[in-house]
Amino acid sequence: MLATKLHIPILRKYIVPRTRLSERLSEGLYRKVTLVSAPAGFGKTTLISEWLTVCKQEIAWFSIDQEDNDLTRFLTYLVLALQSISESIGDRILPLVRSSQSLPVETIMTYVVDEISTFQTPCILILDDLHVIQSEPIYDAIHFLIEYMPSEMHLVISTRETKKLRLSSLRVRDQITELRAEDLQFNKSETERFMNHTMGLTLEPEEVHLLESRTEGWIAGLQLAALSMRNSTDYHEFIRSFSGNHHLVLDYLLEEVLKKQPKPIQNFLLRTAVLDRMCGSLCDALSENELERDYGTGQDILEYLERINLFIIPLDNDRYWYRYHHLFSDLLRHRLLRCSTTRVPVLHIQASKWYEMKGLFIEAFHHASEANDIDRAARLLEGDGMPLHLRGATAPVLHWLESLDRSILDDRPNLWVTYASTLTVSGHPISNVEEKLRMAELALQQKESSEEKSDLTGHVSAIRAMLAIPKNDAEAIKIHSKCALELLRPDNLSIRTSATWTLGFAYQLKCDYKLASKAYTEAIASAKATDNLLITIAATICLGQVQEAELMLHSAKEKFKKVLQLAGDPPLPSTCEAYFGMARLLYQWNRLDEAEEYGQLGVRLALKLETIDTPAACYVLLARIKLAQKDNNRAASYIEQAKEFLHSRHPQYQMPELTEVQGLLLLSRGQFTAADKLTEKPNDTNTIIRSRVLWAQGKTTEARKLLELMLQKMDRKRQKYEVLKILVIKAAILQTDHKIEASLQILEEALKLAEPGGYIRLFADEGEPMRQLLKEAHVRGWMPSYTSQLLSAGDVQQDTQISSTKSLVEPLTKRELQVLQLIAQGLSNDEIGKQLYLALDTVKGHNRRIFGKLQVRRRTEAVARARELGLF
Repeated sequence: MLATKLHIPILRKYIVPRTRLSERLSEGLYRKVTLVSAPAGFGKTTLISEWLTVCKQEIAWFSIDQEDNDLTRFLTYLVLALQSISESIGDRILPLVRSSQSLPVETIMTYVVDEISTFQTPCILILDDLHVIQSEPIYDAIHFLIEYMPSEMHLVISTRETKKLRLSSLRVRDQITELRAEDLQFNKSETERFMNHTMGLTLEPEEVHLLESRTEGWIAGLQLAALSMRNSTDYHEFIRSFSGNHHLVLDYLLEEVLKKQPKPIQNFLLRTAVLDRMCGSLCDALSENELERDYGTGQDILEYLERINLFIIPLDNDRYWYRYHHLFSDLLRHRLLRCSTTRVPVLHIQASKWYEMKGLFIEAFHHASEANDIDRAARLLEGDGMPLHLRGATAPVLHWLESLDRSILDDRPNLWVTYASTLTVSGHPISNVEEKLRMAELALQQKESSEEKSDLTGHVSAIRAMLAIPKNDAEAIKIHSKCALELLRPDNLSIRTSATWTLGFAYQLKCDYKLASKAYTEAIASAKATDNLLITIAATICLGQVQEAELMLHSAKEKFKKVLQLAGDPPLPSTCEAYFGMARLLYQWNRLDEAEEYGQLGVRLALKLETIDTPAACYVLLARIKLAQKDNNRAASYIEQAKEFLHSRHPQYQMPELTEVQGLLLLSRGQFTAADKLTEKPNDTNTIIRSRVLWAQGKTTEARKLLELMLQKMDRKRQKYEVLKILVIKAAILQTDHKIEASLQILEEALKLAEPGGYIRLFADEGEPMRQLLKEAHVRGWMPSYTSQLLSAGDVQQDTQISSTKSLVEPLTKRELQVLQLIAQGLSNDEIGKQLYLALDTVKGHNRRIFGKLQVRRRTEAVARARELGLF
């Protein structure tokens, strides 16, 4: 990264004070945005730099150039600019920006805005030369920043054009100060001061007036005119000799300026025109003859050009880096092409070699591609172990690859592979990526066997493994990951790390947790060695999920906590699974309020990622928590949110966990018929909830048989949690059938599995039947500490249920509560009777007793009183 892009340009010694404009800029600080918009050569950057010298606020400066059209590069420099205000900003954002995940702009910018909001003092962010940006996603990021940035920040934009900026709403709300070309033009007094004081001429007032009218106060034209007039004896005649639009004036004045310079200086100006920024040693690397050396080193010439005000701008206080004024640079490049087309590629190659020697691979690649040196550019793409498209150069890499003929790509299969990888990183459709992978394979077939061919084939497989992850295609992920690891070079660490993680993911999907743990552990070590934060986070989350599935809840907690430490505050969206994991653990430990807090955080983060279904799973867990707290209405609300989310993403997809929690809600409300209909077609994904429905209907034998059949199909070593869950439910069902010894035998097995992880909720959710079993187990001395803990949790839950009826003289019976719940749902007496298999008179009798206990006279009053008491 070039630090000079983040420095406020150094002002010349004798600039013309623009006090009237500086005052306007200061007056506009109460608004959100200041826009300084004018064509080239009107002094936009100089004006802002001058104003900042008297502005008593923290400053972040970002000089934008053509290469910044890459979103990753733009956001990286934006964050680095903000670090000049606070060094801590961006420690968590930069890995997110540079990640291989294609995240929505809004997601990234939310974190940028959040970090800006931590600034303690007012600050100003300057985006200089925004007109070079053509990328729509970057403008989306800027508009997001404008909309949501905190009041402590003021944004200043300098640009030649504004067509991509949304300004109308800012104008309506009086949130923007605008300075245009007519504001920036030199007036008569400023023209006189510039020509006679800054440029050292001695013009008469009428000559100043004539020059101002000819140039219309255009500063670049005035400067070129002054340079041309330095050796002129007749100022008046010179001023009269040029007229016309700016381009005609420029061509004329450039010719005049160059003629005034010695031949070696002319050569220096033309040679260095290919550079976006320059320093002495870089200019020396482009030197062609001894005559220039008579004027000193490249640094000496740069300082000379600054002394004579020849459109050169120092970029740092040490005056090490410089650049030409953009307008002057464009003119020089145009003239260089007219003088010699063969000279330009040679100069670019010399610049590329210098940058490569300095380890600046993105800049070296830029000059190699400008020189059309395919082999050199292709080699530089590799970036000395870290490919350039993973360093924030996605846009220039894609632009270059798109410009190449297919024959060039076929001759160099590595370019096809890079093409596919770059498309993957930049979020292009899988079909586009797959097309490039097929091209790479066709090209590789024409090559003889070699280490390079093997490595490229391995890279293709690694990309395909990543593409298979959104589909949860375990077999495809496994095959491609293994192939990649077999073929990739041992020193290709970045791709091997990715392939190791995807292999672990495949094993996890297959419930082969031992191999998954091994792969994830290796991926974490490799990711740390290569500073790959996102793979570190992803693999650590997955390792925690594996330990959770293995009933090692405390180990899983350590992994999820580690991720939250890595994520920092505000956390990265990719850590949503860690928050969700913590919520699941806390739920099982019966810490319901904490579980809900983590679950809600997980939802908020997951909603910022467009490619996962975690929000729906979080909503389902939150519904479980509310069911455990006897808050059926909130549980129903979370269920609806889960359904809406899934319908918006996958209209045909049925999430088994959602079906289960829907069934639990229906059962808790006594809606047995609806629950029966929901689960009437039993399958491997709804067996547990179906068995609960049968149990509630009194069909305990059928319920047990269903669970036993499912248990027989399971791999007890790989599906430990599912086995544990079935054992607990089966024990509770046997207890209601008064098969106490059989149920205790199953409970003992369940306790042995559950005790190391500290499971509580799994048992508490089974209510009174499980409580009776646990009491007996405690009496028999089975794990006394653990069973005592489980009984305490059950007592708390029972106390909660009892407390809701304490204000009643006589509490409602279980059957009366069922009838009352159906009344709340709007069912008639006849419908209640059919659902509960009761005679109509029996239902009416329940109604009378319910009304009496609640001290009400109507159905609506009964429902309102029940809700007031927290009965449902």
